[in-house]
Amino acid sequence: MTDRNYLRGERLRLRAVEPADACYMYGVENDPSQWIGSDITAPMSAHVLRDYAETYDADPIRSGQLRLMAEETVTGRTIGIIDLYRISPIDRSAMTGIYVDSTVRRQGYAREMLRLIECYARDILCLHQLNALILADNAGSRRLFETAGYNHTATLRDWKRAAGRYYDVAVYQCLLECVHDEESSEN
Repeated sequence: MTDRNYLRGERLRLRAVEPADACYMYGVENDPSQWIGSDITAPMSAHVLRDYAETYDADPIRSGQLRLMAEETVTGRTIGIIDLYRISPIDRSAMTGIYVDSTVRRQGYAREMLRLIECYARDILCLHQLNALILADNAGSRRLFETAGYNHTATLRDWKRAAGRYYDVAVYQCLLECVHDEESSEN
């Protein structure tokens, strides 16, 4: 048995949702610029997000989802959210969604969040693969997932509709091989 903390990285840690996170989630979930890349189609009330935070089911296999807040280890400031959803214990797969504050983008936080969730998904949840749906014209997200080891496996034509327009969605897949295991086997 290892004493490794799967949810702590070099500069951030992933932690469970707390009731105090409702305010942060309110800002993220109610940003219309984020809706097109997610399944949100209307604003969410503070009440709904408070209830979600207070009744959060921390068993990802039972609930089929896992939401973790990303916070800087030095400051304790919340800087993002990472989700596993559509978790399938039969297929040993899940979908991945990630949000990083615009104030800290392009600083490596998203890549670290993905690395941590990949190791956790593989070693703790025993998942074999993670998948992501990314708007085909979102070059930044596509680059992030590609550098994180995800492979573009398909493009779904006209998959998303927003403001009277259809958007293609790129499907990315990562068969889970954790970098930490490779590093520890070299030592």
